[in-house]
Amino acid sequence: MRGFLFSLMSVLKSIRRMGCWSFYQGKSQIVLVDQYSAGSVSVTQDSGTVTGSGTTWTAGMVGRKFRAAGNEVYTITARNSNTEIVVSPVYQGASGSGLTYVIFQDTYDLPSDVDSVTGWWNATNQQWLRPIEASALWDCQNGSNFTSSWPQKITQYGYNNGVPQVVVWPAPETRALLPILYTRQALNPTGPASVIDLPSKMDAVLVQGMVYFMKGRLPAAFREQLASGDLEHERNRFYEMLREEWSRDTAILRGTEYDIAPAFGVGGYASGDVWIAGPAIAAP
Repeated sequence: MRGFLFSLMSVLKSIRRMGCWSFYQGKSQIVLVDQYSAGSVSVTQDSGTVTGSGTTWTAGMVGRKFRAAGNEVYTITARNSNTEIVVSPVYQGASGSGLTYVIFQDTYDLPSDVDSVTGWWNATNQQWLRPIEASALWDCQNGSNFTSSWPQKITQYGYNNGVPQVVVWPAPETRALLPILYTRQALNPTGPASVIDLPSKMDAVLVQGMVYFMKGRLPAAFREQLASGDLEHERNRFYEMLREEWSRDTAILRGTEYDIAPAFGVGGYASGDVWIAGPAIAAP
């Protein structure tokens, strides 16, 4: 059984190494949460308690970010009432009352089966969000672009119970959907009853691959009984079938490739930055 599973995994790895197959692609949407800034707040230096006036704070705001005067960002850890929340770390700025503030969400979970993301589509501005390194995220936190009607940049940042998360910037001001295209994680077999994570059109390739890898794992005494060139023939046939199926699969996507190239002055990018231009969007 170990030999069977090893051969099966070898076939699946060979298939996956070819590239991004259409049957491993997925699409989803992230719900961007609107910001909240009704009323005003009172804060006390070195205290985590924030008191509101004219506010209606909800339990759903726990885990979101809070910002009052300055660029310091705090995480809401508790909601005690419509007019009282607790933030962490304790407030570092000067004490004050009647202050404007904003509660927002910049961190979002990806689909649980995501392996890698192809693109993040800004439907409002008709352009792709720009991926950045996590270390560059904090440079974005300034008063001029802290929040916006639509985020422009995105970075992977941490996990939530094993699910990868992303941070968008600027933080969204209004509720919206952020469509994403991604490659999903392929399921690996764990035993005889496992479902093989391949479409039926790959059955012939799978069987041929199993023939090749199983013959290759025969004890030396049995391999010597094979006809001359038999193992090489099985190998060549497997990879020939794999390439043929790959060619058919990529033909489905032909004409929708993303153009990745350095650009200057596009969406505010500097010279030498890499941007991703998606397929043209037809006018309504």
